Amino acid sequence: MSEARRLPRWLWPVGLAGVLGGGGLLASALLAEPGPRYQNFAIPSESMEPTLRAREQFIARTSDLTPIERGAVYLVRKGGVVFAYRVVGLPGEIIAITGSKLSINNAVAEYSGQGVAGMAGTCSFGAATVRREFLPGGASHAIMGCSGNFGNDQPAVKIPAGHYFLLGDNRGNAADSRFTGPDWGLGMVPESDFVGKAERILLSRDSARIGKEID
Repeated sequence: MSEARRLPRWLWPVGLAGVLGGGGLLASALLAEPGPRYQNFAIPSESMEPTLRAREQFIARTSDLTPIERGAVYLVRKGGVVFAYRVVGLPGEIIAITGSKLSINNAVAEYSGQGVAGMAGTCSFGAATVRREFLPGGASHAIMGCSGNFGNDQPAVKIPAGHYFLLGDNRGNAADSRFTGPDWGLGMVPESDFVGKAERILLSRDSARIGKEID
């Protein structure tokens, strides 16, 4: 992550416009300038900890989203609600999670040792622990579990054409692409449902995080 720096005036928050849907993100418009469009979002849940903490606000680019990049955090829309999750699987790839370890086309991600999440994580049971996930191809990011539990495994599945597989960084507390249903679970996401790419933290209770890029 880059060091915190002062945000330009066009990235200053201008107030919340309202909830995009039950359980989804809060959003507001930003001052318009030529070039890519940006929007301010507030995340209400713990599904992306430790990368995005509950009640933090962040900047997302809402134009020029393609190509969709593995390892980046995107905003996607389902049923009128906008969610933030990380892209790990691309169209046509085979995704599996076995023993909390992600594999892509049979290439298994590598992981660092576990550490204590501290203020970066919230668990309803046990202690929040973090480790770093190194995706095949080079991207890496922190993921979180509770008492060493990094969430549900995923039987091997092939991603359909034009769709993507997304995961929450809080692997034990995210209704992401591992789950599907009419009222709960993200399922695989078509490219047409991508509405933004998270780029930088705007407001946080931890002042050291303000202005930092989202990895």
